[in-house]
Amino acid sequence: MNSPHQSLTEITDDASLLRMWLTGKGKQTQKLYTRTVRQFFEFVGRELADVHLEDLLQWMESLSFRHYSKNTVSLKISVVKSLFSYASKIGYLNFNVTAALSTPSQVNALQERFLEQEEVRTLIGAAKPGRDRSLLSLIYTTGLRASEALGIDWQDLQPRTNGGQVTVMGKGGKVRTVLINQSLWQQ
Repeated sequence: MNSPHQSLTEITDDASLLRMWLTGKGKQTQKLYTRTVRQFFEFVGRELADVHLEDLLQWMESLSFRHYSKNTVSLKISVVKSLFSYASKIGYLNFNVTAALSTPSQVNALQERFLEQEEVRTLIGAAKPGRDRSLLSLIYTTGLRASEALGIDWQDLQPRTNGGQVTVMGKGGKVRTVLINQSLWQQ
C-alpha cells in the first residue's frame, strides 16, 4: 500500500515487500526471518497495512503462552519490528505501528554455554583422529565459527614463520584472516 508521501517503491503487496526486505540478507537469516514473519501473518490474519497495535500485543502475548524463551521472543519481535520499520522507511506503509513497542531485553546466557578447558580436551580427544580432531582443534584454538571452518579450502591456508594463517569468509560475507599457532599448523 503506497503512502500519500513520497514512496521509494512501486510495490503494492506484502509478498513483494517481504522479498525486497530479505534481499542481501544471508541465507540462514532469510530462513529465520521468513519463518518468523509467516508465523506473525498467520496469527494476525491481516495485510501489513491493516495490522494494529492490539494485534502486535496479542501476538507477543501468544509467544509467551507457547513457552518460547525470553531471547526467542525478543528475536521474533525484533524481526517483525525490522519489517515494519523497513516498510515505513521506503514508503510502503504510512506509519510504523511497531514503533510503539519496546523489544524485551535478552538474557545473556553466553557464560552458560562456555565449556571448561577439561571438557574441551575431552571433546577433542573423543573426535576421530585426523580431520575431525584437527577441525575441532582449529575451531577451539582460533575461535572460528563452525561454518567458517567448514568453508576452508586448501588455497585459504598460508604458511607463516611461526605457524600459518587462514582466510575465512565470515557472517555477512566479511573476509578475515586468522593466525594459527605452530603446533596446530603442523596438524
